[in-house]
Amino acid sequence: MTTTTLGHLYAAAADRLRLALLDAPHVPVGDRRDVALAARDLLRQVRDIVAGPEPDLFRTGIAPPAQRHFLEGLGQAVTELGAAGDLFGPAAADRPRRPHADALLDARRLVTAAGDVLASHWGEGLVPLTPYAELLGKNGARNHLVRQGADVAWQVSRLTHALTEGVGQPDLLDALVLARSSLERATILGRRASSAAESDLSALPAALPAHQPDIALGPVSDLLQADADRLARAAHATLHGQDHEHRLSGTDLAAVARWTSMSRMLAGRLLLHLAEGAPPPVRDACQEAAGAHREAAMAWHATSGAWRHLVDAGAPQDQPRRRIVYMGQSVELPSTSPHPAQVTAHATVFRIGALLYGPQWTPEHSGLPPRPAGEILPSAAPGDLLPALYQLPASGWLMATAAPAAVSRARAHIVSDSADHRPEGLPEHTRYYPMPRRQEEELAALYAAVAAAEQTGAAAVLALAEAAGTAVPRAGLDRLAQLRIAAQVQEWGPGIYPSPPPTLGVPVISARAARARSESGGQRRRPGPPRVAGRSFTPPSRPPGPERRGRGK
Repeated sequence: MTTTTLGHLYAAAADRLRLALLDAPHVPVGDRRDVALAARDLLRQVRDIVAGPEPDLFRTGIAPPAQRHFLEGLGQAVTELGAAGDLFGPAAADRPRRPHADALLDARRLVTAAGDVLASHWGEGLVPLTPYAELLGKNGARNHLVRQGADVAWQVSRLTHALTEGVGQPDLLDALVLARSSLERATILGRRASSAAESDLSALPAALPAHQPDIALGPVSDLLQADADRLARAAHATLHGQDHEHRLSGTDLAAVARWTSMSRMLAGRLLLHLAEGAPPPVRDACQEAAGAHREAAMAWHATSGAWRHLVDAGAPQDQPRRRIVYMGQSVELPSTSPHPAQVTAHATVFRIGALLYGPQWTPEHSGLPPRPAGEILPSAAPGDLLPALYQLPASGWLMATAAPAAVSRARAHIVSDSADHRPEGLPEHTRYYPMPRRQEEELAALYAAVAAAEQTGAAAVLALAEAAGTAVPRAGLDRLAQLRIAAQVQEWGPGIYPSPPPTLGVPVISARAARARSESGGQRRRPGPPRVAGRSFTPPSRPPGPERRGRGK
């Protein structure tokens, strides 16, 4: 994939350090100040990455001793290199610029970019934004950062040794030798501490914003992986109750199910089309993966069908259903904008459709013949189509796992017109009623079936990638994240999810509401009946008597 990952950045930084090392012995002694200070700044950045986002673990002694000693060695080297830079004195103003200067600057920028990749997975107050964020605080992930930092420290120690050649000033030589010995000791301790490092963390990409960009450029495979990352971020926020800025409504969930069903069906057709003319092992694996995608499409379609009998009165978007008859009264529902996850699911359908049938394809004009396989594969980045097709069901699993949490939080606004769940004694002219608990449980069961189907689809694509000899770098990282999320959901218990954080905004009270409060003596007014046509409306959260007796079913 062309997206930069944590491993790519550290590997590139190591290459630039090797270039700086080749040039260091040829740098005149009078021009070595910039080298020492650049190496110091690079080590500072490495130290901050390893210690963050919880540096208190190292200050209070909670972190493993080898990790603490590694950071202590880096800190001592930073101090000595700073002292050496001061002792070297300023360089000549007319000196030519040497390759080491650009190489060291590039190495620092690359390590800084690696820190930015890690930081992008946390929000304000270290709130995890993605499924990967919660892995980064684990010991295995921190060991990986220590291992990467130890590799950088080893390269800088060799660079520091090169700076000692030809130095006759005793105190300057002592500072360089002490910096080198500190780095060598830190490297040994860091590599020893990171023996159980999670190598899968090398595939960590930068977290993408939840919203689709106005213009999306690049190979289709990259765009599909970006779609999957955006869906996973939205699902993670929903599951953990961190979606207070823009929550997934019932209307959003219905649309996501509808579009995802279509995208899985298109992905299955794409795999079948690519199987034509492939070697037997790859052809068989393609057919297996296509069958798994069809099963996932059917599971999403069944979930979409269940939403046809439900309306989220708090966030409707379908214009024909903007006005309903609820409990005998005509109610006009408010208009809301679609959630970014719905926009992303819609974009994914068009990307796969255009990849398979050409840019003129639309869901309404779907009778086009597929493009030749020789035209499809160049549209994606080389070797990245299968990793992209894997990411889609991987993110779909997380969305299906998080959807019941969104339903649970929106339950007070969801009404039903299902004949199978209609409460006894409800007047015949009343079409909509509050969603019963049993219907919510049936919807959760449908999402559980979707999650299982998506997991099977992801595994089938991995088997296909193995048969085709294609690497899927994110598979190991996703496996760790899924295990973590599955353990959290099991720990919470059935139907129990984290509560959303309280709204921090200051409530705005209109003058009319203030007068009403003053006239009532500060007492709360009892809620009245729903407002009729053209006014806002929220249905009561509890069903009538007969259904309440069956809440535990």
